[in-house]
Amino acid sequence: MDQNWKTDLNYDDPARYTDGNADVIKMLVEKKPPVYFAPGEKWQYSNTGYNLLGTIVAKASGVSFADYTRKYIFDPAGMSRTVMYHFVIGPDPKMPDRAYGFQVGWDGTTRSPADSHYLNHGQGEDGVYSTVGDLLKWDRILYTEKLVSKATLEEAFTPAVLNNGDTTEYGFGWFIQKSPTGKRMVSHSGGWLSFSTFILRAMTRTSAWLCS
Repeated sequence: MDQNWKTDLNYDDPARYTDGNADVIKMLVEKKPPVYFAPGEKWQYSNTGYNLLGTIVAKASGVSFADYTRKYIFDPAGMSRTVMYHFVIGPDPKMPDRAYGFQVGWDGTTRSPADSHYLNHGQGEDGVYSTVGDLLKWDRILYTEKLVSKATLEEAFTPAVLNNGDTTEYGFGWFIQKSPTGKRMVSHSGGWLSFSTFILRAMTRTSAWLCS
């Protein structure tokens, strides 16, 4: 593989940066990507689907998706070190402690920056910058009904049913499986350039645990 692959892809070219979800939707309209299957016929994870959901939330609420998440998720959960981040290339005085991604060169030791991407301003499928401590607060508050009701959370943890009656292993934003001992496990992974995350909640009737 050409060692200049990063430059060839131009994925970090500031001139190509989108201006958020509006540009993502504009690209969908202009490019008209093919429909993979009719609703309910199959299931496939889609980052773009979460962009659309974020846009719907903003339209329905009348505020930006960043403001909505702050008011209805981050603040109630006490997540003071979490933000829907408006990405800035390089050092950002407004977020001096943020982590920067990097890639290791072909020599196995050289490191270079690798967290800039022209889709970084999209929201819904990414854009949240947080800490382990704040993510623990988010996990803990899900045991209460301060954010969502137990009924709503149970619906999120319920596999979707296709038109033919088959079930998927995905609910509303959670992969759903069972452990060998019968515990229900809900999880989700994520990755963007140099970063990766994973959350798992394994539940019995009375307790759950988290790893991330």
